[in-house]
Amino acid sequence: TKDDGTVRGAALDVLGAVAEESPSAVRPVGDVAVRALDADETVVNARAIRVLGFLGDEQHVDALERVAAETDDEEIAEFAAETASFLDQ
Repeated sequence: TKDDGTVRGAALDVLGAVAEESPSAVRPVGDVAVRALDADETVVNARAIRVLGFLGDEQHVDALERVAAETDDEEIAEFAAETASFLDQ
């Protein structure tokens, strides 16, 4: 439901804020953001990509590249590709 997407998006916002300041604090739950890449809600996808970028862990490059290649949303595809490129440096 829409409320589920709102709640998931808010939870990812919190993870993103923490990860921006202290990636190691969020790294153990990075799989939550990876699973959120498959959500039906664009806002959830975008916030998950943001979290993975803040984590700075290249292990997430493949998941981000998959989203970039498979999504129909051009903005999400571009954001995922840019984040994967950033992590792969």
